[in-house]
Amino acid sequence: MTGNRKFLACALSAAFGLVATVGSANAACSPAGTWSLTGITVSSTTNTNTKSNSISCTIVMNASGVFSNAACKSYHSQGGAADSTHASGHLTISACNFTGTITIQGDPTPITIQAGRINATSAAFITTQGKSVGHFTLIK
Repeated sequence: MTGNRKFLACALSAAFGLVATVGSANAACSPAGTWSLTGITVSSTTNTNTKSNSISCTIVMNASGVFSNAACKSYHSQGGAADSTHASGHLTISACNFTGTITIQGDPTPITIQAGRINATSAAFITTQGKSVGHFTLIK
């Protein structure tokens, strides 16, 4: 009987330690806060014509991974002045991995986040949008 109690006490201690570790890991993956978003997309319209765009935004994201009306500047490989725009979106986070969407004001096709990884201070992700692919980073 005493051996069973010791085993149960050890098992419960281990379980509570695991719960504490999982809780702190989830806190490290929380998207809440102000982030600097930068990214580049590349699209090929023909075998010889490739376009690229980059964007830089300051976003304020809530704990659910939602942000809206983020101020952005967009730059184009075709030249010209940077465009000012706004972005909205959301992340769906599971065990520090995430997917989601970003919508740029005036662009009817949302950017789909295919695969991303987040920690307490940074994130990186791969996107698709029509025939474009992109790579983005978030820095807190």
